[in-house]
This record gives sequence, C-alpha cells and structure tokens, in this order.
Amino acid sequence: MKISRGSYVALFGETSGAIIKDLTVTGEVSGEDVAGIVAKATGTTITNCVSKVNVTATAGKAAGISASFGGTITKCENRGTVATAAAQPAGGLVAWCNAAVIENCHNYGAVTAGDQGALDSAQAGGLCGNLAAGSTIKNCSNSAVITSANLAGGVAGRAGAENKTAIVVEKFTNTGAIKGTYAAGIIADAKNVSIKESNVSGTVSGTNAAGGIFGTTRGNSQSAVKDCAINANVTATTCLLYTSPSPRD
Repeated sequence: MKISRGSYVALFGETSGAIIKDLTVTGEVSGEDVAGIVAKATGTTITNCVSKVNVTATAGKAAGISASFGGTITKCENRGTVATAAAQPAGGLVAWCNAAVIENCHNYGAVTAGDQGALDSAQAGGLCGNLAAGSTIKNCSNSAVITSANLAGGVAGRAGAENKTAIVVEKFTNTGAIKGTYAAGIIADAKNVSIKESNVSGTVSGTNAAGGIFGTTRGNSQSAVKDCAINANVTATTCLLYTSPSPRD
C-alpha cells in the first residue's frame, strides 16, 4: 500500500461498528490524519492485525493502527515508523484514543510528534498519543524510541481527565527510550490514571520534567500507582525528576 496525499488516509478511511481482523499491512502513507489500518474508527473491533506501514502526517494525527479510535484493539502490533510534523498526537497504535480497551498489543516502531516550535498539543506515546478517560490498557508493551516536542510516554503523551472515569493501565512494559519536554516511562501528563503491575526500563529523558511512571500530574491527586517497578535511567535537564512515585492503593 502506498498513499501520498489526502486526509484520513489508511487502508480503511473510516469505519463504524466494524470488525477488522487477521490483517498484515505493509507500505507507506502520508497526508493529514493518517494511519496504517483505519484512519477514523468508532465502535470498531480490531483483532490480530499487524501494521508494517511507515506513517507520516504532514498535518494532523499519525498512528500505526488508527488515527482516531473508539472500540477494542486486541493482539495487534505496530512495526512501522509513525511521525507527525504537526503539534498533534502520534501513537504506535492510536493517535487520538477515545474510550477504548487495548489488550495484548505491542509497539516496535519509533514514534515522533511535533517539531521544536510545537508545544502543548504535541503528544507521542508508544501506544496512544492522547488517551481518553475510561480506557483500559492491559498486557501491552513498547520497545521503541518515543520522541515529542512536548509530551512523550511509553503508553501515552497525555491521558485522562479530572473527575472522569479513571484510566486503568495494567501489566504494561516499557523498554524503549522516551524523550520529550515532559517525559515518562508510562504517561507524560496524567489525570485520574491507575497504574498496576507495570515495569519500566530503558531511558527516560525530559527537558522540564521526567518520571519513571508519570512526567507530571499538574497537581492532580487522583492518579495512583501500585506494584510497579522502575529500572530506567531517568534524567531531567532543567527542572523536575521523579524516579519512583509513592505507591497508593
């Protein structure tokens, strides 16, 4: 597959209530809001799929599986590179993830979001660029380099919302290098996120803040960490360093 222009570019442009399974997709795509398998999906189930597509967004979002997604993804992998030049989310699996369940999925492709001039909206994650409240991540991993002009995390650049249904991340493993202005082994900017039984190694480096689990919670106290291990090299250049947040039940 090779597509080099347009918007909502992927193998499938848009789906609603669809079931997509047992696919391996290779090639390259570029344009605005681009992905390897489906550009925009609602109420969709994706199972046992592999993207080996190199995805480049000249504007908008970029993702290995879906640029904008709501539904369930299980037993899927991304092995292609994912990048957006815009101040937008980019994710190994999903760029903009509405309430979703993601289980037994893995990212092996480098993810890059934004440039030096792009700040708050540049969000890069091994799994999701931006992860919405009410989502569940279980038995997943990232082993790739994740880079953002602002927020970079092994799971997501930004996740959750105050006083909304909590996001649950359980049994996640990061071994990749995470680099950003705010960088974290799991989530760079977290609100109301519960992390359980997860492990972070590799390296985490942030300009303003870096953390083994979270980069920042912006003063929000709703997030929690339980039974996690951090064996990463965590460095912050100019400001805050969080190597091991205190566990909470």
